[in-house]
Amino acid sequence: LNSSLALTLDNYFGRMRYDTTIFVSDLERGDRLIPLGETVPGVEKVELDYGQQANLFLEGQQVKDAGISTNIRGIAAGSDIYEPLIVAGRWLSAQDVGRVLVIPRQTAEDYEIKVGDIITLDLGIYGEDDWQVIGLYEPVFIGGFSSVSLYAPMETLYKLSKKYNQASQIMVRTTAHDKETVAAITKNLKEVY
Repeated sequence: LNSSLALTLDNYFGRMRYDTTIFVSDLERGDRLIPLGETVPGVEKVELDYGQQANLFLEGQQVKDAGISTNIRGIAAGSDIYEPLIVAGRWLSAQDVGRVLVIPRQTAEDYEIKVGDIITLDLGIYGEDDWQVIGLYEPVFIGGFSSVSLYAPMETLYKLSKKYNQASQIMVRTTAHDKETVAAITKNLKEVY
């Protein structure tokens, strides 16, 4: 059991090609966050992470029964910072510019959603839109109080929410990946921000 758990976690963290995350209290401008982070010695890459709460609705079901609380996360075009384990369809590519999503396999099974299906997302004050499911991924950590994470092109999410060039956190890849170095760089980043 320990070996299986260790292998699962090693594979999961192997798909996360960043070393530390910095959270900001409010949405901040990416054109300030990225260059500022890149001034810190030992930082290789800084990428924005923008998320938006949404409710997923399924055709033919009443809103009160079908609404699923989700968090839609924007992925920058051509990003190599993170890629979940894809079990059907495909991951987002730099060519994806429209309303396309990658959703958890369990959500797809629970609600009989297949790759290629159209689902409706309600972004609250930003309105409802139809999205096409292009891939299913296998999450490692599910259940509890965490909401379902959906992934979409960052530019599409910015366009719909009118939050261009903003982020709630940044993901940082460092040039060295040992615990002590990453901790020191993270401390420096917090001081710079």
